[in-house]
Amino acid sequence: MRPTAPHADEVPLSLPQQPQLRFGHESVMTQSPTTKTSPTTI
Repeated sequence: MRPTAPHADEVPLSLPQQPQLRFGHESVMTQSPTTKTSPTTI
């Protein structure tokens, strides 16, 4: 049960970081082809 304690702490911390990275990659990939005139905004 002790090893699960640190894992639980890492889960919530990595959870918010994962969606943020995914959103960024998705927005860049989707905005790149759609917004070719504003590549500096990303």
